[in-house]
Amino acid sequence: MTGLRHVRIAPGEGFVDACARALVETCADRDLTRWRVVVPNLMIAPDIKRALVEAAGHALLLPPVETLQVHLRPWVEGFAPMQDHRRRFALYQQLRERRWFAQGNLWTLCAEFIALFDELTEQGAHLPASEEALSAQLAAAYEAREDAALRFEARVVHALWLAETTGTPSVTAARLLAAAQWTRSAPNPLLVIAEGPLPRPWHEWLAAHAEQVPVILCEADRRVGGGPMLDWLNAAWPHDAADDMPLKARVAGLPAPAAIDGRVTLLCAESLEQEAHAVVDRVKSALVAGVESIALVAVDRLVARRARALLERDRILVADESGWKLSTTRAAALIDAIFRTLARNAYHRDLLDLAKSPFLLADIAPAARDEAILALEAAISGANFVAGFEQLGCLKQTAPDVDTFIDRLKAARDAFGNSAAGPSAWLSRLLATLEALGAMTPLADDAAGQVLIEWIEGRRDELRAERCELSFDEWRAWFERGMDEALFRDRSIRSPVVMTHLPACRLRHFELAIVIGADGEQLKAESQRPVFAHEGVRQDLGLPGVGASIRRLRDDLVNLLAGCRRVTFTWQRLKAGEPNALASDLDLLDLAHTLGTGRGLVVPAAAVPMPRVVHEGTPVPAPEVPKALRPTSVTAYGYESLVRCPYQYFLRFMLGIDEAEAVQEALEKRDYGQFVHDVLDRFHQAYPVVSGQDVAGMLAALEAISRQVFEAMGAQSFFEGAWLMRWQAHLQDYLAWQQRRESDGWRYTVGEHAVKRPLPLADGDQITLKGRIDRMDRRDDDVAVLDYKTRDIDQLKRQAKDPEDGQLAVYAALVGPSVTEAAYVALDGDTIDQAQVEAPQTHAEAHVTRLIDLFTRIGAGTPMPANGSGRSCDWCAVRGVCRKDYHDEH
Repeated sequence: MTGLRHVRIAPGEGFVDACARALVETCADRDLTRWRVVVPNLMIAPDIKRALVEAAGHALLLPPVETLQVHLRPWVEGFAPMQDHRRRFALYQQLRERRWFAQGNLWTLCAEFIALFDELTEQGAHLPASEEALSAQLAAAYEAREDAALRFEARVVHALWLAETTGTPSVTAARLLAAAQWTRSAPNPLLVIAEGPLPRPWHEWLAAHAEQVPVILCEADRRVGGGPMLDWLNAAWPHDAADDMPLKARVAGLPAPAAIDGRVTLLCAESLEQEAHAVVDRVKSALVAGVESIALVAVDRLVARRARALLERDRILVADESGWKLSTTRAAALIDAIFRTLARNAYHRDLLDLAKSPFLLADIAPAARDEAILALEAAISGANFVAGFEQLGCLKQTAPDVDTFIDRLKAARDAFGNSAAGPSAWLSRLLATLEALGAMTPLADDAAGQVLIEWIEGRRDELRAERCELSFDEWRAWFERGMDEALFRDRSIRSPVVMTHLPACRLRHFELAIVIGADGEQLKAESQRPVFAHEGVRQDLGLPGVGASIRRLRDDLVNLLAGCRRVTFTWQRLKAGEPNALASDLDLLDLAHTLGTGRGLVVPAAAVPMPRVVHEGTPVPAPEVPKALRPTSVTAYGYESLVRCPYQYFLRFMLGIDEAEAVQEALEKRDYGQFVHDVLDRFHQAYPVVSGQDVAGMLAALEAISRQVFEAMGAQSFFEGAWLMRWQAHLQDYLAWQQRRESDGWRYTVGEHAVKRPLPLADGDQITLKGRIDRMDRRDDDVAVLDYKTRDIDQLKRQAKDPEDGQLAVYAALVGPSVTEAAYVALDGDTIDQAQVEAPQTHAEAHVTRLIDLFTRIGAGTPMPANGSGRSCDWCAVRGVCRKDYHDEH
């Protein structure tokens, strides 16, 4: 018996059973091994086998159940099709040589053209025989004149399509050829299970196949009807998108939607966290009730990841069917770090990212490896290493394992190379680079790393004959696109909770399905490809349009709702403070239910549960220092730190704990101040007195010294040169201020003067006070101590009046009673002026007394509490150690 038996079956829980009965009714034999069952996805294969046995009512020899791709594989391989990656390189080379899109992203265009060509092949569509005919067809579809743009579009597509169809067949074309060959050779009877209407070429193939052997086509068709649930869903979502009958008229006469009540919930959340917690609550409640199959349909992957994290925190594992982009794994992060390090000439941040990868230096003991990373970080900041493979030698000799890392990095750079090469050669270089870095074994031991290595090796072998020469940037763009397309799935997890996507739920049954992120921006019909997106063009070419996408989405929703006992859709009412609407199809379903019952399906999500927190603040640290460990000297800077916060002083100056020095990539404000200090020190050594000198000559000398200092310090780029220009704007004002000072009788004496003074403590010991004074002037027997500041005068006047400010007091105490003036000199702002301390000797004596008292108390075991406040805490480098934000204030 031959012929095609086309059975349309309503989607729902009984769909698979109906397909099994159709086969058992056609073939009553216990041996079904000659038959082939074609399924759209392997997830329903176990259900088919179960249903066949149940339909027969006795034991059976079951047929192979596979996807069409697997069934056709032996014949497809005989045509040696061109894989998609090779097709991309063939297209890329054509686009690059013809320079049609010189400024565009050619890899994206290649993917779009391949998608178009596969769609044309799958749908059995054909382009006109010439580009002129295609151009005319496009103009007719657009209802426009044939212009240069349409002719260009026609020429590009036609030329590429001609190359596509005259060479080695694509995998899509090879499958059609393989199907015809199977039919001509030794065909098997077929049971084909389809999620919806088949494309014309495949339907024609089944008809031809049915002339040789029996073929049963079981197609899911919601128009067949299957009870009140489907009636309501078909009323809410007509199969024909052009149906303009009002919704109220469509639902009129239908029975009350009892089938929807209790099965469908639209859960509205106010935030991502609330949505994720709502998902978790539903899952937990279902598991407690004994539910054994739960689908988390991840429309919004961000919320889905958060929900998964919350579930795993409670030890509820999730099996992820949809997988993760390989580019998001730690293994791919290693490749990215290698690329950035090589492309940016060992830029120090990239270098540290690479060194901290868990896949590098794995042959070194973990403790030694951690020490090596810390040593490398210290060496980079100590040498102020910014970038440069040739300068890496300055980082060696800091720790043995640092030398090992640098040697391996240089070997990796040499293995990778930089000259243009074919894709297979680039992939071989990448593998050699990973080998040089000692990363191959750790990657092979990592689940995602193993997938990554297999992907690289597979593409290397696949593209071995490809001769398209690529620069590093071209090849890297292709590679990173491949990492985004490749998926990593953790096959080790078995769980009743499955993370999946909407198309993967077709024809499957779950006791509970939760669609996460069902808003209008995410749960919508797929938009068409950029190439030939116009509806008229697609219709003329025989390609599905927007209407088909809308029907596909609605069919998927019907499949889900009809096949699952309960379905919950979640979404956020607001996103980034803006209204975020429910998906339009779900809004229609809600309105249909409201028309039928007077109430909607939308319910608010429960509030996020707030855990009960018991206050357990950390005590304010207040260490006591043994007298033997009390410092024997203190600088003005250290004394200020002690006054601001004793604990800060303890950490920074007694334990030596401080923030790591950052690599300085450009001139900063503190460097600018140091440069200005150096300029003025050199200038006044050469010209201690400017009065009576030629003003223009003094200005020229100060200008020359300024340029000399800034250029010697490396201020050569545009931004660094801007600092020099900033200082140059103040040169005349500075000379004028210096002349006024000399007219008051003051004469420059010395600059950058280091002074120290021993101070006796009450317990018989002494503390040495140290300081480096920017400048000292003299007038007869009077001495002035000056400190240069690259700040404006108003700030400095407030600082000079602050009794807690001790810098000038320390300087006055170091020089002695001859100091009659202590001042900050403002070298920035609108004017250059000085901010003086009133009664500098009184100020100095007060701070010396305080300093002696503080260090005497430290020696006596007085605690050093973390009692800083205000700006001293806001800018504290060791705030994370004292944990001020978590202190117990009670």
